[in-house]
Amino acid sequence: MGRSVNVPSGSVATFYFGCDEDSDFFYDLISELCSTIESVENRFYRAGDREWIGQEGRVISKCGIAKVVLSEYCGLCSLAVVPCEDADEEAWAPLQGVWESFAETWSTDFAEKLGAALPQVVDLYRRVGCFSNGECVYERVAV
Repeated sequence: MGRSVNVPSGSVATFYFGCDEDSDFFYDLISELCSTIESVENRFYRAGDREWIGQEGRVISKCGIAKVVLSEYCGLCSLAVVPCEDADEEAWAPLQGVWESFAETWSTDFAEKLGAALPQVVDLYRRVGCFSNGECVYERVAV
């Protein structure tokens, strides 16, 4: 499969999967992904419809430490875990000097747990390589 799909800069993990471009399917998928994310880590909650990273990355779930960003292009989706750049809660104030390191480590651990749960929801793909024009090639991950 040859496609390009947006991945936000700073993401610690990205999962790729195919999806139907039908809007009803896509919104059902978002609900199912949010439920899976919340079952893996109960700190996360569903983000509003208006939060985006860049022009293509829709924040579907977040907590004070990380955001989960969904992008879609021509039936290929990327689900990325992106650490928050700044502590947005007073509870994290003691970590101001080491916030970036803490958020990245926590996000990486969460991404590993999410990666174990996602195959129950979607068929995952692996990025094999990229052409010089930026288009990437993916293959289905054997389960």
